[in-house]
Amino acid sequence: VHIHIKGFVEKEQFESQRLLGGIDISVPESSARGIDITFSRQYRGSNWTLSADAGGVWANHETDSRYNPEHLSAGLNSTACTFGNMGHWHYSLTGSVLGQAGHTDSKSWSRYKWSSTLLCGWKHTGLSVSYAEGKTDGDATWMDFYQMGGTIGTIQSEWLYSNRLQAPWFPAGALIGKQFSQLDLKIHLGREMPLIIYGSDISLWSEKPGRSERVAGCEWQIEVPICPILRLAPMVLSTGVAYGLKGEIESKWRGYVTTR
Repeated sequence: VHIHIKGFVEKEQFESQRLLGGIDISVPESSARGIDITFSRQYRGSNWTLSADAGGVWANHETDSRYNPEHLSAGLNSTACTFGNMGHWHYSLTGSVLGQAGHTDSKSWSRYKWSSTLLCGWKHTGLSVSYAEGKTDGDATWMDFYQMGGTIGTIQSEWLYSNRLQAPWFPAGALIGKQFSQLDLKIHLGREMPLIIYGSDISLWSEKPGRSERVAGCEWQIEVPICPILRLAPMVLSTGVAYGLKGEIESKWRGYVTTR
């Protein structure tokens, strides 16, 4: 069993957000500080892996509107994967389930999320299809709804931000809702050309029908190795462009650069 303990202090500046279902809300600048703990266990077979993470997070949010809620939650995340190859051909099927419960500002909530990914490839190229769904129940605040936009860094709390849906072509928290569904299609062109061509369709909603954001684009990934002299950890630098097919950025281009 591996134990990871992480303390964090971070600050975010949100743009205008909308609670899908037609309710407008104003989201202020927010900062959070707290501690995150995770217990991890992994099992391996000749053509399968199974991992389980259990943990929780305590955090105190501070906003410029004097709304300073306290967050406390615990959860369990399990991932199973089976894989194989036939000559130069290879495949993998991965499934993941997350269950989490907690309270924010003395309001109790629960959350679940599941996802599955099928990858088929030849040598270093491949085609992957992913689908995910999730729902937040209880007396949740907007902070605990699913939020689309931005990315999640490796130094951020995975339990505090388990409601984030990564979409770097949007700012963090651009759209929110109690429920979501996400379908992704990716073409991986290999190590010699670390380019990913993708399409993504994300829908969020609350009590009323919500909206979908559909984009297509490409992303170039560069692995930056560890640099002991400058004491820099290894990271992945990604730069990409996305074209809106449906939703708020329909017929518009968006560019982004991220690190993790």
